[in-house]
Amino acid sequence: MMVTGEYNPFGKMKGEVAHLISSYPWERTSLGPMSGWPQSLITTLSLSLASQFPINFFWGPDLLMFFNDAYSPILGSKYPHALGHPYAQVWSEIWDVVKPSFDLVLQGSSTWAEDQQLMMFRNKLFLEEVYLTYSCSPIFIEDGRVGGIFVPVSD
Repeated sequence: MMVTGEYNPFGKMKGEVAHLISSYPWERTSLGPMSGWPQSLITTLSLSLASQFPINFFWGPDLLMFFNDAYSPILGSKYPHALGHPYAQVWSEIWDVVKPSFDLVLQGSSTWAEDQQLMMFRNKLFLEEVYLTYSCSPIFIEDGRVGGIFVPVSD
């Protein structure tokens, strides 16, 4: 089931990221306008935005990035520009480390990493050693295929 019409379920949600999502030019991305988004994406995004735990997830073949307010400090200087961009572009410095896990999740498995050491550019000036605990789970779409990757994370 696809959402139809001028539907924006995030316009009334509180938080800076909800506002950013509501005003983002999604029609310029591979997702297209919100009115064509599947219910599974709307539900995942609604749950993520309502959570106080840092959550990010990636959607579609381009693995476009979504996140909530609690995740924005993890992004550092990449906030808010990471929204709607491919994960491989946003976190290019760790793509080679996380890609094998993402590949498994896209096949329907889940993965977990505890205190994973990552070297990340969270600030533009220097590479930072970061230890993250996170889980990667498939987000199944209406036809049973994997449409995205759900990643709650603790810094």
